[in-house]
Amino acid sequence: MEHVECETVGGNILSARDFGTRTRILVVVVLSMAVVAPGLWAQTTATIRGTITGPNNAPLQGVQVLATGGQGVKTVTTDEKGFYLIPNLAPGTYELIATLQGYAPGELRKIQLQPGQTLTLDLTLASLTFTGEVLVTSAKRTEPIQTIPISITALSSDALEGMRVENLLDIAPLVPGLSVVSATPGQTRITLRGINTGGVASTVGVYLDDMPFGSSSGLANGAVVAGDFDTFDIARIEVLRGPQGTLYGASSLGGVFKYITNLPTTKGFEARFLGSTETVQDGGLGYSLKGLVNVPLSDRFALRASGFYRFDDGFINSIGNNPIPSLTTPGVNIVDGTVIEDKINSFDTFGGRVSALFAPSKAFSLTLTAQIQNIESDDDHIIDADPTTVQPLNHGFVQSKYQSDTVDTKYRAFSATLNWDFGPASLVSVTSYATFEQDIHADAAIASGLTGGPPLASVVTYYFGNDVTRPLSAVLPQTTSTDKFTEELRLLSPANETFEWLIGGYYTKEDSKIVQQILAVEAGTDTVATDIPILADLALPSNYEEFALFANATWHITSSFDLSFGARTSKNEQVASQVADGPLVGGHVAYDEAKSSESPFTYSVSPRFELAKNSFVYARVATGFRPGGPNVLPPGVPEDTPLTYNSDTLTSYEAGWKTTGSSGKYSLDLSAYYQDWQDIQLLAVVNGFGINGNGGTAVSKGAEFTASFVPTGGLSFSLNGA
Repeated sequence: MEHVECETVGGNILSARDFGTRTRILVVVVLSMAVVAPGLWAQTTATIRGTITGPNNAPLQGVQVLATGGQGVKTVTTDEKGFYLIPNLAPGTYELIATLQGYAPGELRKIQLQPGQTLTLDLTLASLTFTGEVLVTSAKRTEPIQTIPISITALSSDALEGMRVENLLDIAPLVPGLSVVSATPGQTRITLRGINTGGVASTVGVYLDDMPFGSSSGLANGAVVAGDFDTFDIARIEVLRGPQGTLYGASSLGGVFKYITNLPTTKGFEARFLGSTETVQDGGLGYSLKGLVNVPLSDRFALRASGFYRFDDGFINSIGNNPIPSLTTPGVNIVDGTVIEDKINSFDTFGGRVSALFAPSKAFSLTLTAQIQNIESDDDHIIDADPTTVQPLNHGFVQSKYQSDTVDTKYRAFSATLNWDFGPASLVSVTSYATFEQDIHADAAIASGLTGGPPLASVVTYYFGNDVTRPLSAVLPQTTSTDKFTEELRLLSPANETFEWLIGGYYTKEDSKIVQQILAVEAGTDTVATDIPILADLALPSNYEEFALFANATWHITSSFDLSFGARTSKNEQVASQVADGPLVGGHVAYDEAKSSESPFTYSVSPRFELAKNSFVYARVATGFRPGGPNVLPPGVPEDTPLTYNSDTLTSYEAGWKTTGSSGKYSLDLSAYYQDWQDIQLLAVVNGFGINGNGGTAVSKGAEFTASFVPTGGLSFSLNGA
């Protein structure tokens, strides 16, 4: 074998790192084999041969291959196995071009041919389809999306950028079965296949690359603060529908949502800058600025950095609210001066990511990544509506406000990923540390949960102010935070073997805290009355720790039938406590520490049968769980109030069909599912405090489809539904 020096212009070898990036970043690994054939003619001419495949490793038939140089142009076409052969070439310098409708052309230049030489040049052409024959990591190994027996949607960076998709609300219409609810930027709930009861523990796992983000516990509001990362410089987004408890563990009984970032590359310098402006009806001008740079410092080391800033102008107006009356003086209002302001719901999103790649060999790489993001919202996106018709009140998008409701959200994520292929197997280590913090400043003027009925503004004025000379109101600041450390080790066999396996271990330790206060303010303002004691001061610290072992395997029983199966066992322990103080809660109260422990088990089984080339049917039975935990009980609760709540579990039964055209012009995914949900977690309110509990059972069933069609390069159609 000898190395062939040539210049790569197009085409690429399918790999986890290169596929999914823009087609202008292309890599070809070229090997040649020198063969000395008998006969004078064979010794004075040369041959080029090889196989051309698509992104799913399927051979491409009908590819036109042109060899230019020497004594002119020679053209051949690949057969049903994707093979081509160009014999009897005069020695010299050649250029090779491979073209097929619906695919980006592959091109090699400066190919040097010697007398009697046979070069084997294999190419992989990138698809120009909308959804693309992309590689995904849903099964924690790199695989073509159209070969995986689960329901999955992958959105490429080009698709995200072309449709101006920037956050979770933009993504929701593009994925069947996905629902996103966001009353305020930074406060977002993700639901897949209807698995949601409005509680505070998440049913969908959110990942940044291989790093889980957000709390696994039901004690840190994880369900309503899903990671809403900006999509700039994201290679793709993967959405796995149905329970993923075997490989992804806790809080993935509805599915998994993954952001896959663009990694640094040593293959070339890249720099981009994007700027845009936009307007919104009844609002003003919004704009965004984004940029990235990739710098290869050597053939082994590269850096990549990106940053973004986006301003979205508001479109909701505050028209004030009804006066709040005095408790003791008829005809006197405590709060008259309410917020009257236009475009109150503006928000800013800004942040960046820096990553470094060290790859001393093809078998070893280490990637370090740090990402930060802030979301600063001036007010929520809620409007006044008729409770019966759900139509807007007061002639448009308006709110009736006493005080502003601001939300500031901060994401910080750091990870180190090691990949080592040592021959018989590959080792992957993912170490991560992530923090989440959200500060809320909420209007509490008419809150009545702790007063037994009267508006809080009236009560505060009665005890600490004066109806006429010093009317008072109230605000509720709250800070929710989670610090999360994780370590995952995976050992996996090489791909394309009769029996492929993966085993792994996982550990996480989470420290979360919710701090909530009620403060007196001068009525009609945000000015805190510092001479008045904190009306209520509550803190709920909690700790979640989990160990897990998991395994997954695929047995290729025949060339057309395989069976995937896996299992996961885990153990989690939780501790929580609560301290309350202030006149509204009766003074200082220290609650007993609460603890819980459980050992969930999940599994999955999925047979897959290939009907024809690029077409198969599958079935899947899989389970998932959402961790239970302790309840910190307030004084005076009923005796039968549970000290702990259990995991809820979901078993999914799914069948589907996936097919892709041999030229990549079309693809179709169909699936139907039946999901049995047991011990459903519910949020209850006891004596004004929220606690978690378990309810009964529910069934979620339905069907989904995704279809794409590419009639010609650069034009594509996509349709999905559920």
